[in-house]
Order: sequence, then C-alpha cells, then structure tokens
Amino acid sequence: MSKESVTSDLFDRWELVWHEDRHDLVPSCVGPTYIRHEATGDRTVTAESYAAELTKMKEARSPQQSLSIGKVANRGGPQDTDPINGVI
Repeated sequence: MSKESVTSDLFDRWELVWHEDRHDLVPSCVGPTYIRHEATGDRTVTAESYAAELTKMKEARSPQQSLSIGKVANRGGPQDTDPINGVI
C-alpha cells in the first residue's frame, strides 16, 4: 500500500469518526496513547478515552447544534440556513 493510500485511508476514517459518529474507529486512527494539542494545553489520552469523550460530547449537543455543525462540516452552501441565525 502506498504512503498516499495509507494517509488517504486514515483521513477517510477520521471523517467517519467526526461526521458519522463512528467513534469505534478512533483506535485505528491513533496509537494506544497520544498527545492532544488543545487551546487549554497539551494532554495525553488513550484512544478509548478519547472515543468516550467524543460520544459524551455528541450526546450533550442539542439537535440544533448538531444540525449546524453538520452543515458547516459538509461545506453547506448559501442555500443552507439556520432557522435561528439565518445563513450558515
């Protein structure tokens, strides 16, 4: 498998993690532990604990937030509108 193919497959899996809530794929995207570089600082997490965080974040989102996030993530065009805030 070429380096480009491996990289493309990795990005495809991350897309499924983020946009299709396939949190079970997180361990196939990272090592057993990895460093998250965040605005609040760096932290080391396990793949499983990060997948659990994503699941918890998804459950905490309101339906409106999920709709808006999905449209932005899918590069929604001007035809996409948020009924509260207008054009996304």
